[in-house]
This record gives sequence, structure tokens and C-alpha cells, in this order.
Amino acid sequence: GADPEGGYRVRIATELPETRHLDRARLELWDHAPGDELALDDRGRVVPVRGARPPREVTDSHGQATGFAARADELAAATDRGGSSFGSYRLTRLLDLAPVFGGVEPVLLLDVQNTDFIQDAYHRYMRRFGPGLPKLMRWMSDDSSYGLALAWLLQSAGFGLEVAVEERAAFRVVATLAPVGIAGPKTVAVPLPTPRPDTTRMRVRLSMLPEAWTVHGVRLGARGTSPGEPQVGAPRAARGRRGVGPSVDVPLATLREEDGRHVQGGVGEHLELDFPPSPRGPGRSRTAVLR
Repeated sequence: GADPEGGYRVRIATELPETRHLDRARLELWDHAPGDELALDDRGRVVPVRGARPPREVTDSHGQATGFAARADELAAATDRGGSSFGSYRLTRLLDLAPVFGGVEPVLLLDVQNTDFIQDAYHRYMRRFGPGLPKLMRWMSDDSSYGLALAWLLQSAGFGLEVAVEERAAFRVVATLAPVGIAGPKTVAVPLPTPRPDTTRMRVRLSMLPEAWTVHGVRLGARGTSPGEPQVGAPRAARGRRGVGPSVDVPLATLREEDGRHVQGGVGEHLELDFPPSPRGPGRSRTAVLR
């Protein structure tokens, strides 16, 4: 949250049963046109969006009006229709959206998160390696290509959320979102192809593995005005706390560079960062992005 001086104080807490390693922290302050909202695409790039509206109608895999979350009964129905492999069945949500006119690029905003289905499947897979797993994990962590290989494997297995746009009575895939995690909903911006001027209806299909994704909401807007470059700030103070113990200062040099020095946090621990104030451009709104 913003403090009285105009700066920001941020708390990063470890709530899941895992260990966090934080190597660098910085705050990006984006001053943008009033009325625009900023969202991140699947590569972490900032996308300005204006006038985002929800769908006029949402239908499920069976053509029935519905919400977004996948249901267990749909899993059974999909399994009955074909095969045991992940690629043989998908759940879909068909969105009927008011189009964006005037040759402006539409942007779909997806509020999504994963269930623990993917994480549990990954853990079951890794347990097959037995006693050699720690050595394997250390080797993969030191290999810069591991992240790319893992992303490719997840996408090949069908874990991604597929976005397709209707064109001439057929759907064309325009984006596939990699898993975003289970900790909480994330808003992901997905730019879509610009519709023809005579378009009166836009239909978008979301396709996903049963029980792997929860879609909390969808909106469609137009790409807004480019906000330019952000002001980037490093924390001026950092304090950590373990459980109910006292807070202790954390050396700022640990968080200023991606140099391998990191702050480690376990369950019940948190880190508080204090960022200095920065003047806002006249007549501009501001969005803060923590990296």
C-alpha cells in the first residue's frame, strides 16, 4: 500500500508449505492515461487496456449457459467421450463478446489460476526418480535451459489454457497460457487479432484440461495509450520476521542485484520492503508493479 509520504510499503509472505528464495526486488511505477488499466501479458510485459467489459454470454462444453469454473461432472462426461491421454479431451468455454471497433486491437483480460491438479501430477512424476531426485534437481536448477524445457513439456502435455478466436465459422488458436500457479488469481492480458470493421460479434473459445484451471472472470477491452517507460525504484529499507519473533534488518545489497545472494523465507515468515516516493506526472493515473 501507499504510505503517507507517497512511497510504497510491500509485505511478501510465505503462506504455502514451501521455501521462498528472493534474489532481487524492484518497484515499477507506471504513469498512464486516466481510464486505462494496466495488466501483464504472459511474458510479463505491461499492456494498457481501456473500456474492458464482460462477455454477453458464456456457454460450456455442452453448449449450455454457464459460468467459468470447470465442474467434476464435465470431467466424467469428457472422459467418456474419448481416451485416457490429456490431449484427447478438453473443456471449453465459448465467450460471446461485444467487438472492439475502429481498427483498435482488442485485449482479452483473463482472471485465472490453476488448481493443485498440475502441481500434484508434477510431484507424482518427480517421485518416480527415487533417491536420485535431489541430485537431478540441483543439476536442473543450474541449467539455464531447464525452465524452457519444463515450459515446453507442460505445453506439450496440454496443461496450458488455449485461447482461440472465431474466424469465418472456424476457431484459430491465438495464444496458449502456461500455468500461472495455485497461490491466487492472476490477471493476464491476451492481445487478440483486430476484427474487420463490419464485425458485429466476437466469439472466443477457452480450452483447458478438466479440473486444471479456474477462470474467475473474463473481460474484453481495447488496447489503451502506451504509458511510456516506468520509474524504477529499489527498496530503501527491508525487514524480515520469522513467525512471532522480532523483525530484523535485511542488507539491501542482497536485494538490489540478481547476483545469487538471496533472502530465504519459510512458512510463517515475511519480508517487508519500503520503497521511496516518486512524483507522478500531471493528469496521470499510476499503477505500481512489483517485480
